[in-house]
Amino acid sequence: MAKRIKLENIIPVLQSHKHNDIEYGKREYCPICGESLAKQTIREEYVCEACRHLVQATDIYCSHCSERLSDTDRVDHYIGGLRINDKLFQLIKNEIEI
Repeated sequence: MAKRIKLENIIPVLQSHKHNDIEYGKREYCPICGESLAKQTIREEYVCEACRHLVQATDIYCSHCSERLSDTDRVDHYIGGLRINDKLFQLIKNEIEI
């Protein structure tokens, strides 16, 4: 029986931004005022421990490998694809706007 592992990813999300009804989203900084349009946020996902494919929090079986999923308190933390420890993740989480 595989565990359902929770992933917490700190990712940048580009925000909507307008000047004179012109949309300046999909950029890191506004070319008119220089404001940062990227906000750090936490995305939560779950993976199957057996095959590491994404699953839903409510799935009973993995749709990729058919392993039965059981709950776990294990959480993997990632920033930019790099796995980091819980203590560092909590420090960074406290510093960013969610």
